[in-house]
Amino acid sequence: MSERSRWQDGRAAVVAAVVTLAAATGCVGSAEGETAAEAPSAPASSAVASTTSAGDPRAATPGSPVGPTVVGPAVPAVGPVITTVAHAWDTMSWTLYNHHPRVDAAAGRYQFDCVGMTNYFLSVAAPTANDDLRATEGIPEHYVPRPDKVLDFIRGLPAAGTTTWRPVLALSDIQAGDLLAFGSRGKDVGHAAIAAGPSVALADGSFALLIYDSTGLVHGPLDTRNWDKRAQPGRSHPHTGLGRGTLRLTGTDPQDWSMYWTTTSTRPYGDGVAVARPLT
Repeated sequence: MSERSRWQDGRAAVVAAVVTLAAATGCVGSAEGETAAEAPSAPASSAVASTTSAGDPRAATPGSPVGPTVVGPAVPAVGPVITTVAHAWDTMSWTLYNHHPRVDAAAGRYQFDCVGMTNYFLSVAAPTANDDLRATEGIPEHYVPRPDKVLDFIRGLPAAGTTTWRPVLALSDIQAGDLLAFGSRGKDVGHAAIAAGPSVALADGSFALLIYDSTGLVHGPLDTRNWDKRAQPGRSHPHTGLGRGTLRLTGTDPQDWSMYWTTTSTRPYGDGVAVARPLT
């Protein structure tokens, strides 16, 4: 099969998946990742519900493939975590990837790394769930958990869940607002993100997933940080901080899931993937 034929088959599969979903629902680090420095946590602000994508020229074409790269669906999403993250991204004026979290939500300024971001938004939109994670993993006040700690916490949840968290045990079940953790390995120092929409099944059996994260290394050509002038310069990319990008997930057993930093990456990132849904 030619390269063009493979791309056309993949494109058809992605478009079909997006149509089905729409009908049903109406880190600067070594290589691909980032470190998670323990730093003072950002102050919380009130959650504001919003699912718009102001200023994103790609929002009108959810799942649009560009070559072999897809952006994922932009189907309606509800819930305190995703609406809080989406509102922050919609209304922010400035963002920077940095290991020392500093947030001024009223001014729209967001400075944090990946786990600084997830810790901040969970503290705002799902404080009981975040407190449970922090207490279980023994995270001191004014510190944020490293990605491996988040991974361990999610993997330690009972299959039936708890009053504050529900583990996601199938890649096809990921929903907007779910917390994702990616373990470290070698130069890959781990990562964390929040799902921006449901996963999209690809022709090869893997899944594309649109996420919100704070990073210094973009997730391919459709990552919003490629064009978002609100995102400030970092060491590895001219635009860093809070943004949206698409990664790829593979595997059937949760213990064997792998993450690829972009949909076209050939090397899996880190060691291990875990996903859970904050409830309160």
